[in-house]
Amino acid sequence: MPIVRPRRTCARLVVSAGALLAIAVIAALTACGGGAPPPRTPFGTDTATPTAATSTATASPAASASPTATAATPGVPVAVDRELAIGKAIERMAQWLGVEQTDVVFASFAEDTFSNACLGVARPAIACAEVVTPGVRVSLLDRTSAGHEVRADAALQSFAWAPAAMANGRITAIDQAVGTLSLDAAGTTLRLRRAPGTLQDTPFDELAAGDQVTIGFDHASSPDQPDVLVWVSR
Repeated sequence: MPIVRPRRTCARLVVSAGALLAIAVIAALTACGGGAPPPRTPFGTDTATPTAATSTATASPAASASPTATAATPGVPVAVDRELAIGKAIERMAQWLGVEQTDVVFASFAEDTFSNACLGVARPAIACAEVVTPGVRVSLLDRTSAGHEVRADAALQSFAWAPAAMANGRITAIDQAVGTLSLDAAGTTLRLRRAPGTLQDTPFDELAAGDQVTIGFDHASSPDQPDVLVWVSR
């Protein structure tokens, strides 16, 4: 009997240790189960989360690129209030020609971009900032049906009278009182008249026969009438 009792005690101790070990294993599995990845399946359900993360990562650069993609491109015309632009162009041209606004008739309108701040109207004595300038062209007719072009920037703050033609030549005759001159341009005689808006880089009253000048001008509607000086520079 004394020998059997220790064996029973030992058996109880073995069972108790096994139970403790089982409890410890279960506790460990339970503690680790929350962070374990979902089981892998043949359909790849465990790859859904990484795929979404990749998609999110690639979306950010695209979003940051949007401002560049939608930014205004230099040289592209900007929308302008058409009726307002035409009205202002008629008003300016009437002043430049020295006539009533009712004597100026609308012909055509177009949006455009100009290569400089002078709206593409070059003159020898004027330096223009080389900056692309969106704007408009408005073509008009005076009461003699002669054509004239007004240019403006998109904000309708800057206006320019764009000549239909340019020429270099020598003044053969000039009438200061009337404001007319004749020009020999490489063998072609041009008759021109000054208008209230004619830009005079060299004052008209300082010009004289024999002077070499460069001019911008609009053609008259008939050979019987002189062309209109847009600008003159000696």
